[in-house]
Amino acid sequence: MLISLPVITYMVQTNRLVVTFLPFAIFATYFSYLSISKSRIWLLHALLAGVLIYLGGIAKGPVALFSLAVPAIGWLTLKVPLSRAFISTAVALLTCAMIFLGTAYLYPESLDFWKGFWQSQVVASLTNERGAGTSYFRYFERWISQMIVPFALTGLLMLIIKEPFRRIRFNRQVWFFLLIALAGALPFLASKRQHIRYILHSFPFFILSFAFLTDRIAIKIETLLAEKQTLRKALGIAVLLLFAASLASMIYREGVVIKREPFYNDLYLRDIHLPERIIVSVYPDQMIYGDLLFTDMQRFYRVSVTGELGHDYLLIDKNSDFKVPEGYEKVHKKPTEKYILYKRIQQ
Repeated sequence: MLISLPVITYMVQTNRLVVTFLPFAIFATYFSYLSISKSRIWLLHALLAGVLIYLGGIAKGPVALFSLAVPAIGWLTLKVPLSRAFISTAVALLTCAMIFLGTAYLYPESLDFWKGFWQSQVVASLTNERGAGTSYFRYFERWISQMIVPFALTGLLMLIIKEPFRRIRFNRQVWFFLLIALAGALPFLASKRQHIRYILHSFPFFILSFAFLTDRIAIKIETLLAEKQTLRKALGIAVLLLFAASLASMIYREGVVIKREPFYNDLYLRDIHLPERIIVSVYPDQMIYGDLLFTDMQRFYRVSVTGELGHDYLLIDKNSDFKVPEGYEKVHKKPTEKYILYKRIQQ
């Protein structure tokens, strides 16, 4: 059911950052759950949760902290002792903080990144200055549009097997996963900048909540499949056909560039190499955010961009009237769509 959601299939194919963060979010939540279970090594699980929360943080930012709410949610819904929930949360938070401080000590420049990230991403989004949207409630519309798929599928299966809707029940597991999903999604309602990819990590927990909501129906279907071999074979064939169609469509679309074609065609898909952790001058500087150069250059080249001129590398819009200063040579050897990269000549 998870992969049947349009938003999941789209993000898996197109967004590296979100797909990188998603496993960290899931496993951080999983280890947070184990830290409040009856496991003998629950403290180790809390520590691992803190490590994964940190890794999720450097992949996607403060949104990774939602997993810290899992022990408290377990106390509310699963009757976990309050002392266990408190200790588990404290260990995970302390572990995450210690790794962060250790990284800041070993790599002081990382603090410059976090300061810039906080101002340009978090604060700008909260104040609706960065790509402001029009509504605080677009997530509700988008969530409903995505969840129609499993809702409709479940309703269809219930009609086929003649299962009454009163068999649906709200148990502790339903509320546990639902509250985790809300913890991962609701903080984004503070901003009008609402892209569905921002709350992608909450959808697995919506699905788990929905799965426990309909567990009796699943048991009924499994019983029917166990009893009727013909039905079981037909379902198996249908699943294989759907999987083959999905795989074929991904292979067919391999290499297709949908957005920001100039960046991929002029830079990423060419044999251009840049030293990591350098700063590239950009003209005009509107390209930094207008073309999302700051994200692409960080993701694919691990470099930063600035509108301040004078750095060793210079990236310009070839259609601008900019006059390249003396002392630079062109890196591009073939015609480009939009960008031309220059490098300072070493004396």
